[in-house]
Amino acid sequence: MNLDNSSRSDSNDNEFGIDDFGEFAKQLDSSKEKQEQEKLTQKIQPKEKNPYLNIMEDFILTYHNGLYFNQIKNIIQEKKKSIILDYNHIIGFSDQLSDYLLDNPIDFISNFKDVLNSIDKQQDLQYFDAKKYFNVRLTNYPIREKIKNIDVDQRNKLLCMRGNISKTSDKKPYIWKYYLKCPDCPN
Repeated sequence: MNLDNSSRSDSNDNEFGIDDFGEFAKQLDSSKEKQEQEKLTQKIQPKEKNPYLNIMEDFILTYHNGLYFNQIKNIIQEKKKSIILDYNHIIGFSDQLSDYLLDNPIDFISNFKDVLNSIDKQQDLQYFDAKKYFNVRLTNYPIREKIKNIDVDQRNKLLCMRGNISKTSDKKPYIWKYYLKCPDCPN
């Protein structure tokens, strides 16, 4: 049996020779090092910050001499679980912020909560955190929809509706399977 590298590479081109495998291992190691370097640089580089976060922070701290910051202080004193935003104040402060609210209401509320958390850390209020349940409520939204006009096209959009609650009831159980059994016979 001949173990010579030249005869091995001549007999079957699909198999790696000893020298080929060494180069392959070097390439594999170098690609792993490149991937690790990329991971490190991604961790070092800051993620792109949402430009609306700064606008929201300015809105809370500076609008009408800190109207909403004072509201936050009252929330902390009274241990409430929601902040009330006036839509007219948002429009008056920034058109960009109002457009962001209309286009992405879920993101707006989530980012507003993040801004509250960051202000809490900056001012050392120790009230808001990511795990605590907290509402952001909106008032004076001028566009109202009738409930019968709400459609799938308005999914993930900001809606305001007016109505009267005429009846409240408990949730009714829904029967999936039932069996009828005769008490007189085994059937």
